[in-house]
Amino acid sequence: MAITPVFANEKQNAGNIKSQASNMWLDKKEKNDKVEKALKKFFDSNEFDWAEKAIEKMGAMGILNGIGNGYFKPKNNVTHAEAIAMVLKLTGYQKQAEAIKTQPAYFKGLSDPWSYGYLQLALEKGIIIPEEDGKFNPKAPAKRHEVAKYVVRALGMREDALDHMDEKLSFKDATSIPQSSVGYVYVMTELEIMKGTNSEFQPNKPITRAEVAVILDRAESITESEEPNKPSVTFEGTFVNYDEDDEELTLLVNNKTTVYDVNPYAPVYKDSKYYKISSLESGDKIKVILDSQRKIIFIEFINEATASTGQKLSMRNVEYKNLPEELQDIVDTQKLTQSYTAYKFDDSIYLIAARGKKLTGGYTINIDEVYKETIETNKYNLKVVVEIENPGDSATTQAITYPYDVVKLDYFNGIQKVRFINESDSVLAQTTLKSIEEVNIINGTIDYVDAADRKIKLLEKDGVVRTYLIPSNVVITLDNKTVRLSSLAKNMPAAITRVNGVITKLAAQSEVQIIETIQGKIDAIDTTDRNITLLEANNIKRTYHIPTNVAITINNKTSSISALDENMAVVLTRTNGIITKLAATNLVETINGKIDSVDSANDIVRLLGADNSFKAYTIPEDAQITLNNQAVSLSDLAKGMTAVITKTNGVITKLAVQRDLQTIEGILVTTFNSQNKTYISVKVGTVINAYEITSETSVIYNSESATIQSIPLNSIIVIKIENGEVIEVKNK
Repeated sequence: MAITPVFANEKQNAGNIKSQASNMWLDKKEKNDKVEKALKKFFDSNEFDWAEKAIEKMGAMGILNGIGNGYFKPKNNVTHAEAIAMVLKLTGYQKQAEAIKTQPAYFKGLSDPWSYGYLQLALEKGIIIPEEDGKFNPKAPAKRHEVAKYVVRALGMREDALDHMDEKLSFKDATSIPQSSVGYVYVMTELEIMKGTNSEFQPNKPITRAEVAVILDRAESITESEEPNKPSVTFEGTFVNYDEDDEELTLLVNNKTTVYDVNPYAPVYKDSKYYKISSLESGDKIKVILDSQRKIIFIEFINEATASTGQKLSMRNVEYKNLPEELQDIVDTQKLTQSYTAYKFDDSIYLIAARGKKLTGGYTINIDEVYKETIETNKYNLKVVVEIENPGDSATTQAITYPYDVVKLDYFNGIQKVRFINESDSVLAQTTLKSIEEVNIINGTIDYVDAADRKIKLLEKDGVVRTYLIPSNVVITLDNKTVRLSSLAKNMPAAITRVNGVITKLAAQSEVQIIETIQGKIDAIDTTDRNITLLEANNIKRTYHIPTNVAITINNKTSSISALDENMAVVLTRTNGIITKLAATNLVETINGKIDSVDSANDIVRLLGADNSFKAYTIPEDAQITLNNQAVSLSDLAKGMTAVITKTNGVITKLAVQRDLQTIEGILVTTFNSQNKTYISVKVGTVINAYEITSETSVIYNSESATIQSIPLNSIIVIKIENGEVIEVKNK
């Protein structure tokens, strides 16, 4: 029975996942008399406990897929093609590889269609190096030392491996490691990506799917970025809270609180067990994985919040009339919505808790206690205990109310965060201590206006649409004139002013157009979602959505997004934050050199470049090949010929070769033999040079075929040289 390989696309809809839930619940954790459970991706990922987390994590990232029906089969061997596909997926080349549909000439007749792009890209990226790896069957099981090569090369550390080829490895079976793999094994063990078993590396053992999962997991930690706003998929942060109804998780990263969509079935991996998201506590340090839609799909627990027993602080309630004017302005805005904030003003800390608009009386909120928690030396958190009560069965005042409370305490240095909790110790909000003078302006283009609910959506400079609630007391202007929110419209440039996180002003313009251009090279294309990723200056990658009404040109001719190709040079025009034009041009480069060798069976030409270095190039089947401007095949080319390779958008499209013909006239000085080779010395002017005469050299004396010894010395001769070799000698 054939098994679908690990790289194959395997889609499970939500219904399938939910139907399996009863059979896939994992380990349990008791908390508040509730049993917390989580759903794994694979039934059998726990077959090896040392690989379980890596299998589930790589599965969540889409690097590894199952073989079907929820099974992973950790014991199964991995082929060369599968291992290479996994490595390329890990390093972000899946789309580029799967866009290639042509079979690599180097593996002609040996590879399956699904692997064509991965193998071809591996050849181009130097993950497969024919000179080092030799010919192999990509469908054969890969050995541990071979996978070490693929991973090291993918990480860009081949030079480190080559520098340690003579390293004395400490494994008992070090002598079994092929000499060409010693440096690669050294790098992998130094990075702790691969380890031995019982002091043995077992280099020639076929590698299993479980082993590859662990290797990829360790390698991924080297390449990951901790910046969540970059297009990376993993980063660390501090858990704040989880909104189960809206399926949103709030994280604190670099002192900035961000809300992420989360898959409700995303497992939390902790202490070799799996739990539901609701098992997390505020302050827990976690690592998350995002999918292509920036939704959290996997969570790895790192450690718990490390606060010591809190010290209760002295505080006092402050009535509105006794607040500084700056705080009164903040309370006026903040009390309109449910909110929890902390401010430093002069030498005091002000804590504000508000419940928002209520249609009757009887709703209360009070800050009861404040604790100082020591995290480490000179670093503290504030824990603010809030009491909230709702109206009971008794009669209540039928009037709109805005319950809130403000307390004041002495300021001290080192405050890291402020956590508001209720009497049940559940987190209400987590924030930082703000300065009264903290003002920031958010620029963008209006995407949507909801005047009834006083909300606007703003398309900001980073391409993300964010929603803002505009309080009723906010000053709204259009072209510097005060207007209602309903006067604003889509595509208007707008600027929101926030003071200490509270919106105080919304200024829009009706006719001004802000035009900017973005230049780069196409790194990836998603024609389905109409997204392109550009490699911009300083090697920064950014993804842009191309609306359907955008004018697209290629080489100044009207085109479509499906006609774009990777490596094309692109200029995006953005008007008021919206992309309105995409102009692409083919990126053409040429490579000059002399042919050193031709492998026509595998469509490979090796050139000697101007810097005296050798490099092999795979010539695609559809590339144009010419010799002296005449169409020829690769087998017509020979060593010594001058060659120019043309690449269009990174793909070889033409190989133009010239035969190097040279005629020399001079006086035959002498003939001689050296190391079983025959040479002639020829004087041209005052310079005497030696030329090798081979069995292929045509010698003509007095218009008849002869030997070189037949030509008398001091005769005037004519020598023809082609591609550095003497092809004819005749007397004049």
